[in-house]
Amino acid sequence: MAAEELRAPGTPFSLSFSGSGFLVLYQVGVVQSLLELAPELLKSACKVYGSSAGSLIAAAVVCGISLDDLKEVFYANAREARKTLLGPLSPKCSLLANIRAVLERRLPEDSYLVASGRLHISLTRVVDGQNVMVSEFSSNEELIQALLCSCFLPIYCGFIPPSYRGVRYVDGGFTGLQPVSSLEE
Repeated sequence: MAAEELRAPGTPFSLSFSGSGFLVLYQVGVVQSLLELAPELLKSACKVYGSSAGSLIAAAVVCGISLDDLKEVFYANAREARKTLLGPLSPKCSLLANIRAVLERRLPEDSYLVASGRLHISLTRVVDGQNVMVSEFSSNEELIQALLCSCFLPIYCGFIPPSYRGVRYVDGGFTGLQPVSSLEE
């Protein structure tokens, strides 16, 4: 069956970026290729989902974060992890702090407005282990908190999970590795 038969022109569609750890660099390459060859595809997606490291790529697509800046933080985190005997488990390794710093520096001022309703971030609620999708943000700080929660791997990133709107969450990949809405499943 041809692609045209599956979807009528103008039919809304979504993009989803899965959790992938340091393999997220492959997703960066895909998005860079799409920006070069089919930028309208990224611009016209009505919803962009992300889980774990994929949430950072989804945020880059929606908010216009430089992919080169994200690549640099991923490389810096890998270099930092290789410096110690324990790698990323070392107390000296600050993966989330590095991600936070880039987001604080590079997110455009109105990112939370652009992201609200379009960017959907998969989180795992600590108290009951349930998957939660968040897509409304009242500030850039709240958007950053949601992204950090989605990327937080217990022990690997620390022992105390970050919070979003007062609730503690961990990596969205634990409960929603490839996020989609229930209507799109």
